[in-house]
Amino acid sequence: MKLNEDRGIKTGAWLVNEILREEDIDYIGEATYKNLSDLLATMAVQGKATGSTPDVVVGGLLLEWDSDLTSNLQAGMAVSFSGYYFDSDDVWGFNASAGDVFSVVVADDQEVVVGAGDGSNPRIDTVEIRPTRTAYHSESRQFKDPVTGLITSAAMNTRIEYTVEVQILAGTPAGSPTAPSKTAGWIKIAEVYVAQSAAAINQDDIEDVRESDHWTAEASATTYPVVLGVLTLRPNINIGTVQALGKPTTVSIGAFRGYSMPIYSADNEELFFSENVPGRWDGVSDITVNILVALAAAETPGETFKFQFSWNQAGETDVVPTSTHDVTDEIAVVDETQYATYMLTFVIDYNIDGGDVVATHDDLVGRLRRIASGGDEVDGEVIVIAWHTHYNIDKTYKSHD
Repeated sequence: MKLNEDRGIKTGAWLVNEILREEDIDYIGEATYKNLSDLLATMAVQGKATGSTPDVVVGGLLLEWDSDLTSNLQAGMAVSFSGYYFDSDDVWGFNASAGDVFSVVVADDQEVVVGAGDGSNPRIDTVEIRPTRTAYHSESRQFKDPVTGLITSAAMNTRIEYTVEVQILAGTPAGSPTAPSKTAGWIKIAEVYVAQSAAAINQDDIEDVRESDHWTAEASATTYPVVLGVLTLRPNINIGTVQALGKPTTVSIGAFRGYSMPIYSADNEELFFSENVPGRWDGVSDITVNILVALAAAETPGETFKFQFSWNQAGETDVVPTSTHDVTDEIAVVDETQYATYMLTFVIDYNIDGGDVVATHDDLVGRLRRIASGGDEVDGEVIVIAWHTHYNIDKTYKSHD
């Protein structure tokens, strides 16, 4: 990776009594863009990149279907390692150069509308973005002629914005279509499948950077941010229900307390959990639930036990679902000792519902039951001791929306 101008943080410099030239003032804004691009590029790949490094979405820029043929591209930022937009004379325009960087900042959600489907065959469109440099904020300014000294007034734009242009490359209709290749100087954001004669699409037709490895052209040409780490939380348990029903039975093992679980038989032997999805979650990876359990009695190696975790989510404008998504984990006994511990693992597929994916600040709820295993069942009960959820995060902090 090469920083812009092969230099560090860039800024202008002048003396107190110096007569400034136009390019001196312009460089302040140009340096700001270059510095931002360098910072985003370094954050995206920890400073290691070449011309073959994929473009990286640093945050946002997910394409969410809205209605009919319209989708919304979320605000966000991306960086490319394929070239630069300021040449040596600080003239704006794309110059291909392996390892050099440019960035795109999308300040507000952008509407993306694909064309209606072809009458004979489906097609796949490519959605891409590039940075633009736009003058704005017109003001009246005075100008002095250096020869005559005459002062005149004129309206001029006094500010520069580095913003975005969104482009849709319509694919060629075919029985087995592929998307068009991205344009040099642009960053590919998504592929959109448009069915034959379609007057509308849905979320399942969109493969944005979350599924860039599935793109039909230039797979993984753009990737999502490097995960900063894993956030571990402990969901709330509905202790009031347990206390009211006396089920599951609460047990003590030394300083540990847990819930002893027989095989469920429509008898309230179950646990309910709830948690608010954290804003620091990356929003594009599955969520893992780990539950630590222990054998209530000594068992025989090779015997098995099985648990089912049933979950769903709801947000502010949702209808509370009556159905659940069920995942299971079956464990074979290795250490037969009483109170030997085992870890159950359940993976929550965040986008299993297509257009109604798990989102930050959703209420995520779960129900845990022990169910019959497929093997030789352990004789005793199994004690639930601890439970945690794990989220991949791409933000160091997140204020509440």
